[in-house]
Amino acid sequence: MSKSSKGAAMNRMGTRQSPQPEDHITPPKQMDLGSNMENLLAEVNCMSSTLLVVAADVSAIKETTTELKNSFNAIQERVREAEGCLASVEDTAKLLMDASKQNNKRLETLWNRVKDLENRS
Repeated sequence: MSKSSKGAAMNRMGTRQSPQPEDHITPPKQMDLGSNMENLLAEVNCMSSTLLVVAADVSAIKETTTELKNSFNAIQERVREAEGCLASVEDTAKLLMDASKQNNKRLETLWNRVKDLENRS
């Protein structure tokens, strides 16, 4: 190499500086880790929001369930009362049917006596 070409090569090398460690951009692994952490935090936020919505829905469902349970209990009580009334009506109807049969037998007996008395006269 000639002196001038050596000097030019040295000049290029002399002007070229190695970057300092602070000047480096974060290594890809650290960027990926940071990016993953940001993604993770975003997912946690999203899950937290979803959880709050689900919790509100569960509370609404519990309230509705409680209302339905109370309504069901009220209806069940009314049905019990109605069944009691029906049992009473059925018992009374049976007594009336039995009394009606007995009265029909008595009426038939009396009617037969009337016919017999008419035939005797």
